[in-house]
Amino acid sequence: MPSSSLRHNGPGLLLGLGTWVVLGLTALPLVLLGFQALDVGIQDILGVWGRAQTWWALGRTVGLALGVTGASVVFAVALCWWTRMTDLPGASWFRALLFMPLAFPSYVTGFVVMLAFAPGGVLEPLWRVLGKDIYGGLGATVALLFSFPLVSLQVFAALDRVDWRQWDCARSLGARPFTAFFRVVLPQLGPSIGAGAALVALYVIGDFGAVSLMRFNSLSRLIYLRHRSLFDRDEAVAYGLLLVVLALLLVVALVWFERRQASAHRHVDVRPPRIPLGAWKWPVLAVCGAAVLLGVVLPVGLVVQWWWRGISLGTVSGVGAVWGDAAFHSIALGAATAVVVVVLSGSVVMGSTLEPVRKDEGHPRHFFGAVKEWGLQGSVYVAYALPGIVVALSLVSFATRHMFWVYQTLLFLGAAYVIRFVALGVQTMGNGMAQQPRSWVQAGRTLGRSPLGVIRDVVLPNAWPAIGATAVAVWVMVIKELPITLILGPVGFRTLSTEVWGLAEDAYFAQVAPVVVIMVLCAFAGLLIQQRLGSIPGRGRG
Repeated sequence: MPSSSLRHNGPGLLLGLGTWVVLGLTALPLVLLGFQALDVGIQDILGVWGRAQTWWALGRTVGLALGVTGASVVFAVALCWWTRMTDLPGASWFRALLFMPLAFPSYVTGFVVMLAFAPGGVLEPLWRVLGKDIYGGLGATVALLFSFPLVSLQVFAALDRVDWRQWDCARSLGARPFTAFFRVVLPQLGPSIGAGAALVALYVIGDFGAVSLMRFNSLSRLIYLRHRSLFDRDEAVAYGLLLVVLALLLVVALVWFERRQASAHRHVDVRPPRIPLGAWKWPVLAVCGAAVLLGVVLPVGLVVQWWWRGISLGTVSGVGAVWGDAAFHSIALGAATAVVVVVLSGSVVMGSTLEPVRKDEGHPRHFFGAVKEWGLQGSVYVAYALPGIVVALSLVSFATRHMFWVYQTLLFLGAAYVIRFVALGVQTMGNGMAQQPRSWVQAGRTLGRSPLGVIRDVVLPNAWPAIGATAVAVWVMVIKELPITLILGPVGFRTLSTEVWGLAEDAYFAQVAPVVVIMVLCAFAGLLIQQRLGSIPGRGRG
């Protein structure tokens, strides 16, 4: 190949290779799980699926997802409307604080529920009135309600796309704000609410931390219990396949809602209304304050309280031991994974950025290019849908049978993190890069820049916010990841997530408190950085 042709096509070949690597990584867990199912045998898989216990576990998982999703939608829509569209005092601060529950992993929120409703807890009287045990479905539901900001993210974005001319028309015809909201605004928010609900449901069915601490036998917890058993590991594969089927159904729903979002997208230069609450101002303010109190202040306060109690009793001396071991492992692994994911995600996104230009220059759209494009879109959704427990199950079976020398090593654990979160990196960086006008790339090529020159001089200087947001998002997710670390980590390897889960499961509340503080501080810092970079709505107008 001539050197000039290599200079012209080399960057494109490298970027295309990065895309195929990402496709292979995201498809690997599903492929390995399929081979694992073939080893177990179709008849044995169907036999497990035919048991009453399996259907009870499926019913519990679906019921938990429906309960958490329904409550999350109601909370998110009401809070988004009040804090974005009304004259609520301090609305911008509420908007920023209401995203903070995203910093709490599910096993931390499960730990908080245990603290709040355990004997002597601040909410124990409420639990006694309800006449329910702290453990089980109700406790898991409360712990997983902290995922409602996943709906808020979608609704906040949808409110910016509402055609407020219809609102003005309805109000001019005499409709009250409540009526206008349900007849005019809510239908326009429908696709975004549906997409947020699908995200929450995916989060719930794949959760391992909260359901384990609450001793709720959902599919994910049963997978872990069967995997630990020496005699029931085939059942873990059957449960894993059932969980994948359920997740893929939710992905289909998510894609459908997102397509409706795209078709409903409209740019209307009409200033949104600022609706006066009137006499409802103080009740709404009380509800929003209670949401912040229960979702942010109470969890942090309970953890600090137990930490102080442990220091007073002499059972906890500080965070030195935790910081020297578990925290270092989590932060270092998160940083290393973020670097690898940013490189892979950057190759994919940069390649897609140059693709329209290459087509305009006359390059034909060949069959493999179409397969790559459609496969990448599908793999991002599938990889996001696969729960961490399923990814760990597929990888551990492959390693123990074919690569035992790499099993339970840091290299293998880091590779598992990359496989788990590379789709998140592609999505986060793609969303950030989508804000760059395509015309900039076209202008660079028109002025004689090579593809590498366009990337260096045009794309990269404006891509640092997207790169930073991707790195922070992956770093935070690695710190919070639990089932992959439990199953694939080296023996005796400690991270913040495994420390929290192990100590909380044994009810060492005082000892787990400083670990939770460090983890939450890391996650809060990540969320604040993402807000600064614009990847999460924060204190905006109002």
